[in-house]
Parts: sequence; structure tokens; C-alpha cells
Amino acid sequence: MIQPDGTGRVAVGGVAHKPWRLDAADEDLPSGAGRVTRRLLLDAEPTEHNAYKVKLVERTLGAVLAEAKG
Repeated sequence: MIQPDGTGRVAVGGVAHKPWRLDAADEDLPSGAGRVTRRLLLDAEPTEHNAYKVKLVERTLGAVLAEAKG
């Protein structure tokens, strides 16, 4: 859940076998989708077949953050 001030919690489904979530990424929410994505996926090891998901996560978080801010 993301609040209008940009704070909240974020979990990303469809990237791993279970929703991906980190407290540190939640703290980065006010800094924008790019920073949250980098923090969330810092230890991820995309393959050539799923590397597109990194950009997909960033775009989706960007849209969610923009909508939450109104």
C-alpha cells in the first residue's frame, strides 16, 4: 500500500516464486520508482529470458507511485 506522500510498503509479484519485498525498499519509496527498483532487485540475477522484468517492475512502480500522489 502506498500513501499519497509516497511512503508505504511495496511487494512485487510475478518476479520470483513468492512476492519480493524488502523493508529497505519501502524506505526508498519517496525517492521514486527507479531507486525502489534498484533496491528491490539488488541481489536479483536476471537471465536473458527474464531480464525484461527489471524494467517492467520499474515502470509498474512508477505508475503506482504517480497514481498514489494524485
